[in-house]
This record gives sequence, structure tokens and C-alpha cells, in this order.
Amino acid sequence: MFAGSVVRSDYDWRTKIANGRVRKVLNYVATRDWVVAGFPFAVRSLRSFDLGGAGHIGFLDNSDAVANSMFIRGSHGAGIQEDHWDDIARFVLDGTVPQEDPSTHSPTQPSWIKRLGKWSPWLLLIATTTLLCFYLRFGYYALFTADSSGPAVGFIGLSWLIWAVLNKL
Repeated sequence: MFAGSVVRSDYDWRTKIANGRVRKVLNYVATRDWVVAGFPFAVRSLRSFDLGGAGHIGFLDNSDAVANSMFIRGSHGAGIQEDHWDDIARFVLDGTVPQEDPSTHSPTQPSWIKRLGKWSPWLLLIATTTLLCFYLRFGYYALFTADSSGPAVGFIGLSWLIWAVLNKL
């Protein structure tokens, strides 16, 4: 059972199921899991990180043994809230996959979470490049200390501008 998982969405469950190491998989995908939509989902194409976005888009395996409970209302810890404890216990004890309940599930994720997941690789690249440029221009001391607020204010302004542009997309 997964909730807010950073396991790769394309994880090879078929091999684990075929060799008997796993019988069933249940994955809770939250509506507003910005944690997984951000960094882990951003680096999913880089195999060296071995991180992914199963908590953001679910597992891609469409076998009967892998179930995604899509769009639990809430953020990163939504799948382990008390509302789901009975369903988790039934899954662990007898493999019963919970039905999606309209009181705890949403039909879709908010558009800003979808955009964050879509644009997270670019946001990571922009943030990394920006930090590198500030570091090269002003040095470590000027970037990470309170004595010189110029670069910090500039970085905060740039971050806000990126956020504002993405919110309009």
C-alpha cells in the first residue's frame, strides 16, 4: 500500500507479482500532493535518482493486481488519514481494494497541481540555473546570508514571477 509515493510510475510490478514477491498493490493518489508533483516527479526522467510520481499520477501498470485509488482529497499525507484506515486494513488483511467514495475522492486534481507536475522539470532547471547564476555572481556569502538582501530579494522576486506565470497558464 502506497500513499504519497515517490516510486516511479513505470515501476515493474509485473515481475514482482510473477515471482510471488507481491500479490497486490494499492496506491493512493492525492488531489493536492505538491510534494510529489514537485521534485520527485521533476527528476523522473533521470534514472540515476530512481524517483517518480506514483503519488501524483499513479502507477501506469494496468494489471488487476495494481490499483490506483485516484484523487483522495488532500495533500501529501491524505492517503493515511483516519478516514482511510478501515480501507487500508481490509486491503492488508484480504486484498480488498477500496471503492472510490465521493466524500473522500475528487473527480480530478486541481489545475495548479497538474501544471506543477507538467512544468516541474523546467522549474527545477530554472531554480538550479538561477541559484548557480546568483552564486557565481555574488558568491556563497551574499546569497545565503542576511547581510546582503539584494540577491535574496531578487531571488524571491524571480520565484514569485515564475509562480505568477505558471498560475496563468
